[in-house]
Amino acid sequence: MPYKNKEDASKHKKEYYQLNKEKLKIQKKEYYKNNREHILNTRKEYYQENKESVDEYQEQYRNNHSNEIKAYLIQWKIDNPEYGINYYNKNKEHYQKIQKEYREKNREIISNKFKKYCKNNREKRKQLNVNWRRKHPSYQKDYYNKNKEILAQYQREYFRSPKGKIVDKRRKLKRKNKNLGYNPLNNYFINSAGHHINNKDVIYIPDNIHRSVYHEYYSGKNMHIINYIAFFFLMMQNIEELSKYFASSH
Repeated sequence: MPYKNKEDASKHKKEYYQLNKEKLKIQKKEYYKNNREHILNTRKEYYQENKESVDEYQEQYRNNHSNEIKAYLIQWKIDNPEYGINYYNKNKEHYQKIQKEYREKNREIISNKFKKYCKNNREKRKQLNVNWRRKHPSYQKDYYNKNKEILAQYQREYFRSPKGKIVDKRRKLKRKNKNLGYNPLNNYFINSAGHHINNKDVIYIPDNIHRSVYHEYYSGKNMHIINYIAFFFLMMQNIEELSKYFASSH
């Protein structure tokens, strides 16, 4: 049946498609299944002959319809939950190879992105780890038992590195500090750090001051300096509080 103009033809096609939507989908799938190789070769040839124009069109289309594409993909994943899992399982080795090559070439970029993500999503990461451990209670123990020698060797090598030496020193100090008591001589305040003047008493001083003098409790290194600063800060804090008290009482 001839049409007077393109608008009538387009309108008729749309109406026909809406009335026969499911039927046309089935026909399309069957046609693709029976002619898959021919269709793919034709697409490949066309792309090779028109690569620049196709790439330009696809990029322009993605930019102009980004929200629609995202919505379609989200809905498609919801409607086809098993597709991604099945496809990955069929092509697992291929994907693992690609991922390994990418990680080796972009190790620093991946590391920086992961550190940034962890920093910006600290609480979320903690909760995810807690949930995962609850679901897999024996994983860490099993992994350690299977890889005990490898992990021990890795730990030895890491603690020999400059960064590892610092971490190991902090780890040992933290273990020792468990034996220290806690008797605060003043109250905690924002951006403060608790400094042990002995094995029991603690004075809270500004964190930047606490870090300004390198000291070590067990070896006694620079402890006389940091203790003098801590006592002086406590004295000034007490004088300030007394001044406020007398000012308010008169």
